[in-house]
Amino acid sequence: MKKNIILFCALLFSVQLALAQQNTALQQELDQYTQTYQLNERQQIQVKKMLETKYTNLAELQSIQASDAELYEKKSMNLERQTRMGVKSILSETQLVIYQRVREQKRLDLRQKIKQMQNAGAEKKEIAKAVEELKNF
Repeated sequence: MKKNIILFCALLFSVQLALAQQNTALQQELDQYTQTYQLNERQQIQVKKMLETKYTNLAELQSIQASDAELYEKKSMNLERQTRMGVKSILSETQLVIYQRVREQKRLDLRQKIKQMQNAGAEKKEIAKAVEELKNF
């Protein structure tokens, strides 16, 4: 009986720890969006809902990460793209200009990273993953 209680407490603690880490990541991402695009209060609420959905879905995907890493990668990239498109849909014209500049800079950075990987002789699988990431931007 004591073992069951201890196991239950340990499980509860690990779940709480995972949720705390997820909330921290969500808040950091929300802060980054707010700072980059100067989101107003209404936009912050909308982005927070989008990020909550994203992190909930990512948590559900954790079960397939070990068994099918490729599927996990595709689904998580799709979640990133959906979140990005959702955020884009609520931005003002001024914020959209910033959004386009940020995306272009990320593309340039990723292209440079791919070239560095190729020059360093990285595995084709790693390079393919970076190329796929570039396609999603």
